[in-house]
Amino acid sequence: VLDPTTGVEITTPLGAPRGLEEDNPYETEGKTQDEQDRLFLDTLKQFHGSDTPPRKHFCVTPATGVILLSEGAAYLREYGGRGNGCYWLFDIISTEVLPLFKRYPENDLISFEITVKDGQASLLATSNAGSKLWTRHIGFADLIDMELVLWMLRGDGYGHVLIPSEY
Repeated sequence: VLDPTTGVEITTPLGAPRGLEEDNPYETEGKTQDEQDRLFLDTLKQFHGSDTPPRKHFCVTPATGVILLSEGAAYLREYGGRGNGCYWLFDIISTEVLPLFKRYPENDLISFEITVKDGQASLLATSNAGSKLWTRHIGFADLIDMELVLWMLRGDGYGHVLIPSEY
């Protein structure tokens, strides 16, 4: 939805309010693509604990549950696809990784590893003890080449996704 006064997008396609205070590193004028990518990764590394309440991620299939995003995870969702966001990644986490808590009730934490190389992504979810719970290959990913770990903590009917440095 666009703001009628400014024409700026104020909500996501599903109606959730936009509201990150951080600037989009891909809207930085005068920087090369590599410099913008580096700025994105450097900003992602700077997230640590916060007093800001987590943001809900609304998935197209809410019956699977809700995930709450820390500031760092929300930053990744908004700007991860070279400034276009990577909502698709968090939809996968909502629909395929969150249900692992029901399948493996002994886990209170799932480690979610994302490896992107040459436009393809490998996703891996592991248990508290390090055993593989789930894996998926994505043939096309708009994320930059990177390796990143997210943690999902079990909540009562939801998962809380954060970057390990935010714990």
